[in-house]
Amino acid sequence: VVFDDMESQKVARLEVDMVVLCHALIPSESNSALIQALGIELDDHGFVRTPDSPALPFETSVPGILACGFCSEPQDIPDSVVQASAAAAYAAELLTKTTTKIEK
Repeated sequence: VVFDDMESQKVARLEVDMVVLCHALIPSESNSALIQALGIELDDHGFVRTPDSPALPFETSVPGILACGFCSEPQDIPDSVVQASAAAAYAAELLTKTTTKIEK
């Protein structure tokens, strides 16, 4: 492998059996103002804290606010879509349990 050595500022060569390339996966800073305003807890890595429970993996520390997709942990698109579908179904269930009294 030929690469730029950032410390020595020179081109370097290294013989290896395998190279794994991976970019950093960090939470989006553009959501931080909304997350703070809503009082949602973050985990040690800056993602929205969700329970380890496989039953409701999209609940947050604030009742009624759900998190799915990359805001809760790094995940690929198919997993995000499945989680979003489950969260939408759960939200619909929550909404049907809500009743409003209409005064005459």
